[in-house]
Amino acid sequence: MLSDVQVKELCKKMDVPLQGVYFKSQLEDLGNIQYGRSYIINLESEVGENGEHNMGSHFTCFQANILPTGKIQALYFDPYGVKYPQEVEDFFGYPIGYTTADLQGLTAETCGYWCCAYLHFINAFSQRTGDMYIDGDTFLSLFNDLNHSCDWIANENMLKQFFKSPDS
Repeated sequence: MLSDVQVKELCKKMDVPLQGVYFKSQLEDLGNIQYGRSYIINLESEVGENGEHNMGSHFTCFQANILPTGKIQALYFDPYGVKYPQEVEDFFGYPIGYTTADLQGLTAETCGYWCCAYLHFINAFSQRTGDMYIDGDTFLSLFNDLNHSCDWIANENMLKQFFKSPDS
């Protein structure tokens, strides 16, 4: 699994407007959402039940944008296609949209890569529409939904394409 430092470095290289990488328990201290900024969260709390600092378990991400019409779009992405934890809804103050496609193989430790690729696609990909929902659906359509397929290897191979040098 990537570290938070590695995720930040990848986001910078991929032109992702990253607000930060946080444990889910840190969301309550962030204040208001910064529109047009990407948030990557680890699904563990910063401190475990034993009082010790957690190392992290699984990266997910979300972003909220304000469209030119003034409408707000907010979308949560988990490469396992699972709904966000309560801390995300508490941060927004209301329910938000989330993706349901399961893209990541169960034993893979690629969640940080998935988040970076997704955020790059909705923020910096030259063919994006600017509508987070449409661009999110387009991103998901590049992969097999493991709720309906077992071909996680094809997903991993496609994911690797996001991290190739433009020269290769």
